Amino acid sequence: LLIKQMSFLSTYVEQASFVAKRTNPMNFMGKVVSFSVGTYLAYKLSNGPSQLRYERYLTLQPESKFTGLLAYNFFHTDAMSLAFNMAIMSSLGRYTYQAMGQNKFVQLFGLGAMGSALFCGVSAYRYSDFSAAGMMGPSAALIGYHFFANPSWIKVWHFNPSICFAMFVFYSFLYNDQAALGGLSAGYLAFLMAM
Repeated sequence: LLIKQMSFLSTYVEQASFVAKRTNPMNFMGKVVSFSVGTYLAYKLSNGPSQLRYERYLTLQPESKFTGLLAYNFFHTDAMSLAFNMAIMSSLGRYTYQAMGQNKFVQLFGLGAMGSALFCGVSAYRYSDFSAAGMMGPSAALIGYHFFANPSWIKVWHFNPSICFAMFVFYSFLYNDQAALGGLSAGYLAFLMAM
């Protein structure tokens, strides 16, 4: 079942790549950020039963529908994760999109989404209290890839890339953030495959 879901996700990434090709590079990241902020506000401003339906269909939990595994990378339920992920998408995501092209960005985003879906899907199957929402997997894939491929891009934030990467790995293990671990693994895999 998991292999079927991963093949479905790869088809989704190919379709997203086609959409990205037809979009102006400067507007694409703005649309990603606007979509994420808009869906978060719709979630927060809705009533209780609507929020539960949102969580059941669009986030990853043990009782989620199949759509949760596919959609949880795009929908946030927490303001802090939304702020962090939008900062990563607005900086590293924009740099990736402008310097390497839309195909590279969509490949890294999709690989991060698949990596986090793999790690989070296993955790949702094993643990009854597991929950995941937000773009942590794709953000972690961007961080993981650029730490190895382009560490100078992380220096833009005036951070030492090694310390930044070590802090992110520490956070991932400390809070057992499976999406971050899956995304970092996917970013490192992308670097090894020389994508």
